[in-house]
Amino acid sequence: MPIRLDLYTSQRAGDLVERGETTAGLATMFRKFLSRFWNIYVVRKAYKEGGLGFMIAPCGSLYPLIAHIKAVEEEAPKDGAAQTND
Repeated sequence: MPIRLDLYTSQRAGDLVERGETTAGLATMFRKFLSRFWNIYVVRKAYKEGGLGFMIAPCGSLYPLIAHIKAVEEEAPKDGAAQTND
């Protein structure tokens, strides 16, 4: 499951960079994490699955947050090329 999460978030990060959708703040992404966790675990009743449901809810909730962080990191300049302090 974590391997698949890594793969999907990397693909989504590429899509976000391609579309230029990396402007959302960390607070917005954290709010989305909480609301998505609530939706998966409570509204969709993942709690009925026991331990597996508790594992699915955070993975599903972390997906947009991890993808956003990866997109921001991918978009950032590499090796300090843009950080010249002359």
